[in-house]
Amino acid sequence: MNTPANCTDPARAAPLAVVALLCLTTLPALAAPRPFSDHKAADPRGTVEIINVSGAVEVTAGDQAEVAVTGTIGERVERVDVTSAGTRVTVRVVLPSGNMSHHEGDANLKIQVPRHSALEVSLVSADLRVAGVDGDENLQTVSGDINGEAGGSLQVSTVSGNVELDARAARSTRVKTISGDASLNGGAGEVSFESVSGDANLKLGALKHSHFETVSGDLNIAGALEAGGQIDASSVSGDVHLMFAALPEADVDLQTLSGAIDSCFGPKPVEQQYGPGSRLSFRSGQGGGRIHVDTKSGDIGLCTVK
Repeated sequence: MNTPANCTDPARAAPLAVVALLCLTTLPALAAPRPFSDHKAADPRGTVEIINVSGAVEVTAGDQAEVAVTGTIGERVERVDVTSAGTRVTVRVVLPSGNMSHHEGDANLKIQVPRHSALEVSLVSADLRVAGVDGDENLQTVSGDINGEAGGSLQVSTVSGNVELDARAARSTRVKTISGDASLNGGAGEVSFESVSGDANLKLGALKHSHFETVSGDLNIAGALEAGGQIDASSVSGDVHLMFAALPEADVDLQTLSGAIDSCFGPKPVEQQYGPGSRLSFRSGQGGGRIHVDTKSGDIGLCTVK
């Protein structure tokens, strides 16, 4: 009768333990990120394009006429191309085709650009931070957050990512979010905000032409209205609250299908005569501007800080 092999036999276990130990000590070394550094001469008022899949990107402003890139890249990152053509510099992270383990394709980059550059950033599964750049900015992420400071003509688009920006230097602002919250400080004149499934806290300046829209989420908007300015806001399933720095000079029209209207100035809202909902229409001050808010299932609030 054969005797079964003893798995705890020291003579057999020792070689296996050695192999296991070698594997454990070797794998982390193979997966260790690699340092990266490159730079390219750049037009002080040119465009910098940044494309990355997985990781993080931090963009800061400098006084040198160059784009300087430093950071670390994962084991499976093929390369980071830093190229220039005319007034455009492109930083592109190149990955191989096929699946890879978590973090193997990460590129965590710090990119310094000329202060007056325009930015075009497109990221997937990567967070973005921007500071000090005062040119036009077009920032897009999928499964990544955007935060920092923004200037120029600002366009922001996120899917499954939050937005937190100081945009007091922005000349115009356009933000679109899907499945993410937004916090915006600043932004005046031309402002557009659209959200699907996310709350927004917007502390804005004096608004000239502005449009706010949410499908599922609350809108909290603080700001002022320029003479003759317009505010249009709508919500399918969420509250809309407007807080003005002073009494606005505007014709006001508020309507909700299934919600309440609360205004700290003007007359009281009236219920619809033929159906649910309520409406409030009046002239605030001398008029000249326009405020229109419409919600399907959400409350409307209107007030001033004074």
